[in-house]
Order: sequence, then C-alpha cells, then structure tokens
Amino acid sequence: MRAAMFIVNANASCEAFGRVPWSAPGLRAVFVGGSDAWRLGPEAARLVATARARGLLAHMGRVNSAKRILHAKSMGCTSIDGTQWVRWRERYLREGLALCADTQPVELHWQTQLAI
Repeated sequence: MRAAMFIVNANASCEAFGRVPWSAPGLRAVFVGGSDAWRLGPEAARLVATARARGLLAHMGRVNSAKRILHAKSMGCTSIDGTQWVRWRERYLREGLALCADTQPVELHWQTQLAI
C-alpha cells in the first residue's frame, strides 16, 4: 500500500511557519496561494526556501505572466499554474513553457517591482 501524499496550502492566514506541519507523515509539497502581496512577498519566499531545504516540492498558483514565472522560479518553486496558459494557450503557452524550461538561474529579490 502506498502512503498518502500530503500537501500544505500556505497563505497569509496560515501564519506561515507556526501552522505548517513540517513533520507530518506523507508531506510532499507546499502550495503557495493567497493574495498577490503574500504570494510574492518575503514570508512566501521563506516558506518555499524552507520547503525546498527539506526536500519538498513547492507549487505557486495564479501565475499568469512571464514576470510571475520568473518570480516563482527565483523563490525556488518547482511548479506553477495559471489560467492564462490554458485559456489563451495559442498565444502564451509556448513562451510560458520556455521560461519554465530555462535552466538559467533567476535572481529576483522579493521586493522587485512586478507588473501584476
């Protein structure tokens, strides 16, 4: 029998580290959700860094621009999703996939101004 996978949905209301069950059996990933300000801010970046240091995956939702892809990558996110890539795939998907596949390091500070 396979163990169940456990994913934490992290946002501002979870008060980040105080409520993340880091030692929960089956924890495999964190999902970075919530408001734009929280997802693109320092607490989310710290949460992703902690998750990655523990060998966990990190996913960010509502990533609907090239700048947000770069920001998610700079934080260490291992996956993203966003409506733009599906709803308007003919126009945007190729660029989004290329940005995701690019292995060049991305260095953005959480205070980088993003057009959101």
